Amino acid sequence: MMEDAHRLMDRRLQREAAVVAEKAYKMAPEDTEVLRSMAAFVDRGNFKDTLYFWKKLVAKEDSTVEDRIGLAKAILKDGDAKAFDEIVTAALKEAPDNAEVLKAARVRNLLQGDSEGADAMLERAAKADPNDPLTRYLTAKKETKSAFTEVSDNAWSTLWQLSRGQDDTALLAIRYLLSQEQIRGGSFDELIKLVRTHPGASEAHRLAALEAELKLYPSMKDEILLREAEERAAWPSVELSPFLEWLGKRGEGALVLRMISEEQAKSDPHLLLPYLVALMDEERWLQIDAILQEEDKLPRIKDPGRLELFRAQAAINLKKGTDDVRSLYRKAAQEALEKRNLALLINTGDTARRNEFFDVAEEIFRTARDVPDLREVSYPRLMSVLRQTGQTAKLIQTVDDAVEDYPGSEKYKLMK
Repeated sequence: MMEDAHRLMDRRLQREAAVVAEKAYKMAPEDTEVLRSMAAFVDRGNFKDTLYFWKKLVAKEDSTVEDRIGLAKAILKDGDAKAFDEIVTAALKEAPDNAEVLKAARVRNLLQGDSEGADAMLERAAKADPNDPLTRYLTAKKETKSAFTEVSDNAWSTLWQLSRGQDDTALLAIRYLLSQEQIRGGSFDELIKLVRTHPGASEAHRLAALEAELKLYPSMKDEILLREAEERAAWPSVELSPFLEWLGKRGEGALVLRMISEEQAKSDPHLLLPYLVALMDEERWLQIDAILQEEDKLPRIKDPGRLELFRAQAAINLKKGTDDVRSLYRKAAQEALEKRNLALLINTGDTARRNEFFDVAEEIFRTARDVPDLREVSYPRLMSVLRQTGQTAKLIQTVDDAVEDYPGSEKYKLMK
């Protein structure tokens, strides 16, 4: 029955697949093979119980080191890099020649910033299992850049061979090939067809293929986008939102507004932000302002600070008071900090600076500088604001602070 569940997942029938998987699990909830298959299934579908099944599997006496690596990957997906590191390090001591362990150790080394160690783990994984598709893919990807023509030709050939399969590694190879400006051994048209026929292709793969198609046929942009919109017309909002966000980034707000209504957007957390982006693209500031006035009726979204940025932009374009705009930027930054959305915090500072609210931008970048993960990206931004506003004394002090925080950086030393 678990095989049936995976087949349904291949057809993007996630709910039906979950029902079948649950029935299979209930028939033998303590069977190791059933647990192993269930853990892989929930992992694949990004279901909320992923860690539960991996932990239950690993607790079995007959679980394997590969099962522990499966748990480690699930833990890393959940954001716990330290626990991932601990499990992988222990597994490496237990099974130093296991390909799955070595591949996980490669990821561990990359997370630690040890690219040489990661390459060494990849070489060991390739020796441990020369036929492993993922190892072949990683090796080929690296060797496409080889200065030796024979090596690079073989690498491109391997990538194309892998891309024509029906497994997850095929999708990795396709995605890599689509990301290249130039490819050898095949065509972008073939890659687009491979994405459309692969049973496990995600929306990210489809959008990458769509990007390639638009580059190939720019004169057919409107027809291509309309075709894609019609194909997705009946999709649930959670599956539709990545396409809407993608359209928004391309400045295709008009098409987004054709696909969803205001009432849909105001009642669905997956549609609200793409709809607001589309309205902004069309410069419909009064409508944005009116929607955001209904705060109590709007759905809860993951990052409410983003709504404050829309409010601020509408306020600027509707010539509202500058104090209101400052307050909105500060509120957006505070909510980003509370939610630990560091990218949104920096984006808020960048937006304030771009709109010449330099005092608020300075505040935000100083706040961001105190966050260890943001210190490096905050210093140049803070210095730029101080330079733009002619605050020489503060700029000198900030450069001194940067040299103290990064004593090995020649860039900051040269500024002194």
